[in-house]
Amino acid sequence: MNAFNTEHLIVYTFLAGTLLLGLWSGTGIKNIREYAIANKMYGTGVLAITFLATFLSGQNTINIQNTCLNWGIIIGLN
Repeated sequence: MNAFNTEHLIVYTFLAGTLLLGLWSGTGIKNIREYAIANKMYGTGVLAITFLATFLSGQNTINIQNTCLNWGIIIGLN
């Protein structure tokens, strides 16, 4: 297995770019409060909707997989 083929280089470039962009954009962050809640730039509604979207999406995905495992793919598509 060659670690320097084209596909791996694309992934390495993407990951390095993401790391550099994250380090550059996080230079002004001084504590965990500024990082976690964006220095109070977002209200409670936005944070609650974000949490609910993440929670419900994960729950529905796992539920569909469990239903397909137990009952078959036709039941899981309903």
